[in-house]
Amino acid sequence: MTRLDAALEEAGDAYIVAHSLGCVLAARLAGRPTAQRVKGALLVAPCDLPAAEALHAGHISFGTMPTEALPFPSMAIGSLNDIYMTLDRLTLFGHLWKSDIRNIGLAGHINVASGFGRWPSGYGMLEMLKVRARRRRPRNSMSAAGATV
Repeated sequence: MTRLDAALEEAGDAYIVAHSLGCVLAARLAGRPTAQRVKGALLVAPCDLPAAEALHAGHISFGTMPTEALPFPSMAIGSLNDIYMTLDRLTLFGHLWKSDIRNIGLAGHINVASGFGRWPSGYGMLEMLKVRARRRRPRNSMSAAGATV
């Protein structure tokens, strides 16, 4: 978390594109000061921690799933046959995080092992998220008197 906070502080405003456990890390930004730097987050194939811990018993332990609403626009993308997060759980956490939810069908964990390389549809979804973020987060501007409005 400390490294993500530092990267956001250095980058200024940024979009996050995360996959699997990275989605959990991004969701943990809720309630942190650096969340204000995030313009939006594309959460691809989020990992359900109980499922990951069951599949990799004794190898990973990341605590509990974050459940706070994200203070920035987000889109959670999953599939019908992802072993790391069922569609029901994607829907649950997508609603808790206040994310737009996208089901892309039988796509596994949306990674190289599932047959994905460069993902043109992912770029399109990122562009949709950017449009939504620009509509939702108007920038502060200075009035003629110099006051923030």
